[in-house]
Amino acid sequence: MNQEQITQNIQMIQQKIAIIETKQKTDHGRIEENKALIKPLITQLERLATNFEHLITQVKGSNERMDKIVENTENRLKSQGERAGKLEIAAESQSIISQKLLKRMDDVEADVDDLKTKGSKRLDGILDGIIGKVICVVLGAALMAFLHQVGL
Repeated sequence: MNQEQITQNIQMIQQKIAIIETKQKTDHGRIEENKALIKPLITQLERLATNFEHLITQVKGSNERMDKIVENTENRLKSQGERAGKLEIAAESQSIISQKLLKRMDDVEADVDDLKTKGSKRLDGILDGIIGKVICVVLGAALMAFLHQVGL
């Protein structure tokens, strides 16, 4: 190689170095620009992450409150269901008692009719006693049904 070729090669290498340096400066400038653009985005993402953490905490609290409300509602419904069952039993008992009372009253009416036909003076005393007892039985049954419905 001669000196002229060496000089040309050196110039060509220097040109390539200049191009590379220019490119590096340009790339470095782009990197700095990108950093400047990315930095606010990172700040926004951090804020969003904090907001999401707060929202998640609030949702968890809401879920816990809703779970308690649901549990309380279930307990109330269960209790009301038990009360309804007791009321049904009380109603059935009351119906049976009413039927027995009606039968008893029919029997008493039959007895009263028999006593009316005999026409004795004892009839008034017996009739008063029977009616008083019937009234007591009816009032007692009604009171018992009421107390049973109340749960006593």
